[in-house]
Amino acid sequence: MSDWTNTQHNPDAPDDKLREIYAEYKQSLDLPAEKSTTQFLLCPVGLMGAGKTTVVKPLSEKLGIPRVSTDEIRERLKHRGYNYNSAHKLAYQIIEELLQNGFSMVIDENCGSIETREKLLELQKRYKTKLIWIRVHPPEQFIIDKLRNYPHTWLFKDSDEAIASYFRYKETYGDFSDLDVPYVYTFDTSKQNLNQQLEEAFVRIQEAI
Repeated sequence: MSDWTNTQHNPDAPDDKLREIYAEYKQSLDLPAEKSTTQFLLCPVGLMGAGKTTVVKPLSEKLGIPRVSTDEIRERLKHRGYNYNSAHKLAYQIIEELLQNGFSMVIDENCGSIETREKLLELQKRYKTKLIWIRVHPPEQFIIDKLRNYPHTWLFKDSDEAIASYFRYKETYGDFSDLDVPYVYTFDTSKQNLNQQLEEAFVRIQEAI
């Protein structure tokens, strides 16, 4: 989840700062001592505010694989006074380096956009890795209520901006309901049984691997 309005007038990060953020973020990743026998990428699909991080963060821990978050890279760019233009590029440089070194990982962003799907399919072909798809799909009112009560930090200046960003995002990308990918599990983060859903998804992911 990210807001673009807060940084659109900020400058691009220079190369030396991008290298600094790259090294800093890579250092922050919890890389396992043992790699998965079958290399895979866990790819969530869901609208802004749907709860993708809520789902993939515990899944990455259960699966014992690193989680690469585009929003965490955006946060580092914003705190240094730069726009988000390089966030996606940096994230996928890190993802590709980890793939080259044999790691599986969770991609903590919406993987449903055309640009991201094309990049993932390219990586799948190049590294012979599996793509494991999950959907995070709560009711829209749950997302709006969540954004209305969000404990705003670096993302948005207030709830009105958060909700406006959600509708701009949905208008740009749609709701991904017609996306033709083989989901192994669909989460409803509005429900109280999230731990049960995580356990079920964990089993499905292991079966898919």
